[in-house]
Amino acid sequence: MSTVKTLDEYIAEAAKQTDARRTSDIKQIEDSANENIKITNDFYNKAIDNAKVGYESDYQKNAVQKIINQQKIAEKNASLGLTDSGLNRTQQTAAQLSYANQKGKIDIARRNALDELNLNLASAISSINKELEANKLSVNQNYDQLNLQTATNMRNADIEAENQRYQIDENAKLQREQLAWEREQANQSAEIAALKEQLAEYEDWKSSKMQKAASSEQTKTFQASILTNREFARRGKKATINGESMRFDNYTQYVDAVMEKWRDDNKLTIEEVAYLKGYYGIDD
Repeated sequence: MSTVKTLDEYIAEAAKQTDARRTSDIKQIEDSANENIKITNDFYNKAIDNAKVGYESDYQKNAVQKIINQQKIAEKNASLGLTDSGLNRTQQTAAQLSYANQKGKIDIARRNALDELNLNLASAISSINKELEANKLSVNQNYDQLNLQTATNMRNADIEAENQRYQIDENAKLQREQLAWEREQANQSAEIAALKEQLAEYEDWKSSKMQKAASSEQTKTFQASILTNREFARRGKKATINGESMRFDNYTQYVDAVMEKWRDDNKLTIEEVAYLKGYYGIDD
């Protein structure tokens, strides 16, 4: 009975020696990635806060400018006695619209800037996580390879020791198997020779059938009845079969259709069809 264990069992033994180091290495990688994520979050969150503050200043400037514009219009029209005039209201409306338009531009710029910062943040975090997973995969692969190599060496050593103890029995077994194989080969050679003889007889029979099919009246009649390739092309690849005008993609398709009709009408035998298909280059 073999004392050699399975490779998985040797791998399990090898893993006991490396599991602690594997766990430690992965933890270091994860800690480093988490620190990078924290730094990245802090950086972009600060940038987002700064952007918001900057655009708040733009909003305030726009609001102040609206008040200034409206005040100038009011003072000018008051000096002209046009405080309650249509002109005054029109100019005040224009100032309000200018404010609204500028605010809309600030809204779009603010949204685009914040969207870009958030997108960059997400992309940066994604890159860190991808790098983390790649590094963890690399660590696991390295330890798996190390464990596999250690286990393979352990198993090979046990196999070599066992082989040395049972070499005589193994050689005797191989000799018996060789003799059995040689007997099997001899039997197979005899069977192959018999099959070749049967195949030769079949080929002779098939050749005889094909020769008869090639010279039969039905074959000659068929060949004489169909259009030539040139006539088929001249007619625009059209032909009449069973009283119906049909168009074909090519000449062999036309010949095959006529042959199928003749076969259905029992005008051709199986052997004659086989011969004609070969004659016209039609695949089965």
